[in-house]
Amino acid sequence: MPAGVQELARRNLQMLALNETVDHLQGCATWGEAEAALEECVPEIFPQESGGLYLMSRERPLLEPLVVWGNPASPERSFSPESCQALRRGREFWTDTSHPTEQCDHYPSQPDLVDVCLSLRSQNRALGLLHLRVPADSDQSQDLKASVLRFAVNAAEQIAVTLSNIQLRETLHTQAIQDPLTGLYNRRFFNGALER
Repeated sequence: MPAGVQELARRNLQMLALNETVDHLQGCATWGEAEAALEECVPEIFPQESGGLYLMSRERPLLEPLVVWGNPASPERSFSPESCQALRRGREFWTDTSHPTEQCDHYPSQPDLVDVCLSLRSQNRALGLLHLRVPADSDQSQDLKASVLRFAVNAAEQIAVTLSNIQLRETLHTQAIQDPLTGLYNRRFFNGALER
């Protein structure tokens, strides 16, 4: 099979995996369900790349690893959003020999790897980070900006919007059953509990 046809088949499989992931996320009712779905599905979206998906902690201003896959894998530790160029800039950031002075502090720089950071943002709020690693000497890294990067940006945008919707649903549900000042449950919660 010619290389172009193989690349198209691979991209088609990736698009199918992304669509299934987004469909699965849209069915999630809670943030915990979404985390479990992402942990299972994201490595399937990028089967030939190594990477990591990091989500903002709800308790502290840190990004925490949700899933790390591949070899060499992304670092499996929490880090500050300030240590990532993509989160600071609000758009994708990738490293190679064209700009060696700019680095993200959340992963160790390796000359044989191209690192791509994509912020998961929705409504100017950072929800997380998608980090991909590609060997610098592979054929894929030559076409990184045109092919992998375009698809990864699309995937990051779709995941971010879906996560934002889940957060909004959870917030609306909480506001519907709790008083915002006291935190006490209201009559709507009482009526639902009485019916159960």
